[in-house]
Amino acid sequence: MKLFCEASAPTSAARSRSPKHKTLDHRAVNPLASENPISRGARIRALFDSLDDDKTGYLEAGNITRRFDELALGNGTCASTTLIGDGGKDDASERPEGPLGSSIMYARELVKECDKTKDGRITFAEFDQFIKQKELELWHLFQQIDRGGDNVIQPSELKGALRAAGMFRFVFFIVLKLQDS
Repeated sequence: MKLFCEASAPTSAARSRSPKHKTLDHRAVNPLASENPISRGARIRALFDSLDDDKTGYLEAGNITRRFDELALGNGTCASTTLIGDGGKDDASERPEGPLGSSIMYARELVKECDKTKDGRITFAEFDQFIKQKELELWHLFQQIDRGGDNVIQPSELKGALRAAGMFRFVFFIVLKLQDS
């Protein structure tokens, strides 16, 4: 599944379809349905294990935050661990700006959404169920954005989706800022 294709023009069939009467092209096959269940389970297990950095067999906000920080910083350092080790204070003045502050927020949201037993921990079974549901939601979102049904999100489709979500100006601003740096 491609997210972006630089120079592809929509086919004449895709151009002639009305967005109001969208029919999926035969090529728009759900990649999740075609994935080998054993491979999918191994992929999700590997993701869980990469987040379980202290190898306890479950995830807490600290595991997730540390991994998000490593990804955001790109250097393996972990600056926010001390911020969540204090019992989960929500004092915004103690949260760093930028990716580290976002990591804490997303980690807490992930634990809150995944943790069905409400013990502050995410088991592999809870994580597996959550990931499968989110993958399905993302596939449905991809299909909504892919108006041409060609399994490729064209620049015009992405622009339309961002505009419909009220995010086009924000994303455009971010892209300009990234180009300046």
